[in-house]
Amino acid sequence: MQILLIRHGESEDDFLEENYNGTTDLPLTPNGRIQVENLGCAVKLFFHLSKKNNKENTRIAVVTHGGMITKLIESFLELPTEHNKWFHTNNTGIHFLDYYKDLQIIKFANSTSHLD
Repeated sequence: MQILLIRHGESEDDFLEENYNGTTDLPLTPNGRIQVENLGCAVKLFFHLSKKNNKENTRIAVVTHGGMITKLIESFLELPTEHNKWFHTNNTGIHFLDYYKDLQIIKFANSTSHLD
């Protein structure tokens, strides 16, 4: 199974006080909307190339918050629940996880090449 973990684009809460820990999702900024447009093209290309090269693999993309991405990677790597690790993700950063029956591979982490 191939999994893309993707952080959302720049949003208005990115500019609130550092300890802001809101429970609502604020709108994307104009820059965030541009980031998401670029991201969409990159994800479409990734799935097209991936399908062409490996027809039997299941592919999913999850768009979420950075903290959730850290929790998903922790689970993927079977890390203990109590630790002091954090997997940084920039706005629209992409992590590519490849899961096989007995093997977990992180092919890349926090890629933002679609923003260049």
